[in-house]
Amino acid sequence: MSEDLERRRQEVLAAARLDEERYASAKEKALEGLSSLGRVMGLMSILAAPRLLARIAAGGSAAVTQEHAMQLLDGYLAIIEAVKNGNFQDAKGDIQRTEESARRVRKLIETWDFSGHAPAPLVQAGRDYLRAFGLPEPEEGWDQWEGPSDEDEAHTSM
Repeated sequence: MSEDLERRRQEVLAAARLDEERYASAKEKALEGLSSLGRVMGLMSILAAPRLLARIAAGGSAAVTQEHAMQLLDGYLAIIEAVKNGNFQDAKGDIQRTEESARRVRKLIETWDFSGHAPAPLVQAGRDYLRAFGLPEPEEGWDQWEGPSDEDEAHTSM
């Protein structure tokens, strides 16, 4: 009888380890997805707001390049596919609603090297993405918005 108990105990421990590994893997995927979402939202905000893009470019920031933007969008589009396949949750449908505009941005970025002003169709696609996700246009409008205020940045850095 003790051999049966020991075997059962080992089976339970093995199942618990497997559950822990699955949980850790799911947690890691969820965090990667949230991180990707945040970076893509930042990219779309930069594209949607010409003054913000100009301010970043004037600052000599190399934070956004064509290659980096395409990698971000490819990762984001992979998340959309994972949602469709049931491997990633999108309870409210926020991510899926952005698919068309995200694909448009990805296609348009292939032909723009991030020098000068963003082409109008790319600016519009960035705005469409943010609207599809449910984010409101800034009070001053996208054409006048220069990015988050110092006060906004203080709230988001906490």
